[in-house]
Amino acid sequence: ELAAQFGIRGVPTVKAFPNGQLVDEFSGALPESQVRAFIDALIPSPGEALRQQAQEAYASGDAARALKLLAEASKLDPHNEKIRIDAAAIMVDQGEMEEAGRLLASLSPQTAQEPRVQELLARIEFAEKAKDLPDEATLKARIVANENDLQARLDLANLYIAQGQYEPALQQLLEIVRRDRSFQDDIGRKTMLSVFNLLGDDELVSQYRRLLAAELH
Repeated sequence: ELAAQFGIRGVPTVKAFPNGQLVDEFSGALPESQVRAFIDALIPSPGEALRQQAQEAYASGDAARALKLLAEASKLDPHNEKIRIDAAAIMVDQGEMEEAGRLLASLSPQTAQEPRVQELLARIEFAEKAKDLPDEATLKARIVANENDLQARLDLANLYIAQGQYEPALQQLLEIVRRDRSFQDDIGRKTMLSVFNLLGDDELVSQYRRLLAAELH
C-alpha cells in the first residue's frame, strides 16, 4: 500500500519527511558524498536553529534579542544567507537602513534577486527619499489647505511607503493620477507600479491595479 501511495517503482527509493511532509527524494544508488549532501540539506544547522529562535524573539517584540541571536547564527553558519536577510529585515523595520543595506549588499547575485530581498531594497530606497521630507502631520495639513498640492501628496506617499503603510500610500498616488497624470512625468502612476512590484501578489495590488486601470481608461 505504501509503495502504491508514494509511487515506488524501484529500489532504492529514498524520500525525506521532515515534520511529516515530503520535501525531497531520490531513486537509485548514489555515491556517499551525494547521500551526505542530501541529508545535510534536510537537517537544520546550529545556525538555522538560532535563526528560528530569532524569528520567535522578534515575533514577541524583542528586536534586540532577535538581532543578537542572528549575529550568533551568522558566526556558526556564515554561508547561510537567510540569516543575513532576516537581520536586514529587522533593521529595516527598526529604521537602520544603512546597516541593512550593507547586509543586503553582501548577498550573492542570485539571492539578491529573491522577492523578499527586492522588497527590502525598495523599502530602503523609499526611506532614502523620505528621510528629508516634512512629517506626516505637516504634509496632511498642506493637503487640507490645498487638495491640489500634488507635491505634498507625493511626499506623503513616499513617507508612507518608507514606513510600510502601503494602502494609504497608494491612495495618495491614485489621487495624483486622478488630478493630474502629467505631474512630474506621470510620477503617480510610475510610483504605484513600483509599489506593485514591491508587494508582489498581495491582494492590495489587485485592488489598486483595478482602480488605476479605471482611472486610465
